[in-house]
Amino acid sequence: KIGISTLMLNNVSLSGPVRISTILSTLDKGRDNIIVKGIVFPELSTKAPYIKDLDLKIDTSGIDLPGFLRTFGYGQVAGQLSGKEIRGIIAIHAEKLFLDQNKVFDSNVSLKLSEFETDVVPLKGGVKNLTLYAELSGGNLIIKNCSGIVAGGLISISGTVKNVEAVVSQKGTLETENVIMQFNLQDFNILEFLAMSGNEDIAKTLKEKTIAGKVTVKSDKFSLNQKEKPSGLSIFLSQGMTDIIPIQGGVKDVELNAILEQNNLLVHKLTGSAASGTFSIQGSVKDIFSSQLLNFDISCSGINLDSLLPQTSSGVPRFQGIADLKATITGQGLQQYQLIQTLTGSGSLKVDKPVLKNMNILRMAFD
Repeated sequence: KIGISTLMLNNVSLSGPVRISTILSTLDKGRDNIIVKGIVFPELSTKAPYIKDLDLKIDTSGIDLPGFLRTFGYGQVAGQLSGKEIRGIIAIHAEKLFLDQNKVFDSNVSLKLSEFETDVVPLKGGVKNLTLYAELSGGNLIIKNCSGIVAGGLISISGTVKNVEAVVSQKGTLETENVIMQFNLQDFNILEFLAMSGNEDIAKTLKEKTIAGKVTVKSDKFSLNQKEKPSGLSIFLSQGMTDIIPIQGGVKDVELNAILEQNNLLVHKLTGSAASGTFSIQGSVKDIFSSQLLNFDISCSGINLDSLLPQTSSGVPRFQGIADLKATITGQGLQQYQLIQTLTGSGSLKVDKPVLKNMNILRMAFD
């Protein structure tokens, strides 16, 4: 159902241009939610109609999207959106928009999305305050800036989605170029992300734990083609900290530089401070989505051994000293139980100023 609030047609003809300025109230929501201005060129002789100088503004909160999709035969998608909230203002400008569905993605279109929010994404908090500036050019969607709050965390994205027509028609897979995404770990409900991806055991381990840091993900080229393994993602972490590892004071000042290539995670740099000392790790996790084969070189310096142990009551035996460690370890699996079962390694350990406190060696020997 489309109710026309105002409509003006100038210089109407069957073959010449038609200037349109209209305000529509669509799909029985009872409000004016679509504004259209432009010049329509029917082009009956060439069968290549287009709109020139198009300005289109849509208030999605005033549209029954499931009903709209059912009207055009997308019943399955409509069912998924039933009962969901989708709000936002879409503004589209096109110097020339082809109306032929086979050529529409060849148009040059600028798109602005503002005040967007939805609970379609199955995450606590959904998507809120999303703003998008993008252009459709040469069949590619160029995202100049996209920022908003997703699952409680602020996120920003820019980049290019290649061959949008193939992605929309499901005749191709998602391919991107020059993508940059940034977010803060502490803003997100990481446990919910892990539970959704089937990692409930890891989620339980991280319950009531702190994870913080600024994450930047970059990709010159990235593809989800099933014939190709996911690759081309660079991952950077700065100002990281966590208390997942049971060390007094936790782990701080974490810096990470890693890349995902052909299903392998290559860790070029992982550094930080813990137990009054520093650590540096390099290595890889091969086949990270399946067998998860780990191989890492670890170097630790100035580690206070007393800080590695939980605080205990006075009088309990404790080992103190400053340790330096160099080791190479291998293992399989990212879950704690599996990793412990398969962990092997070799290296050297040096301890300065070792002290064994609260223990009478002589008495132990005679007892």
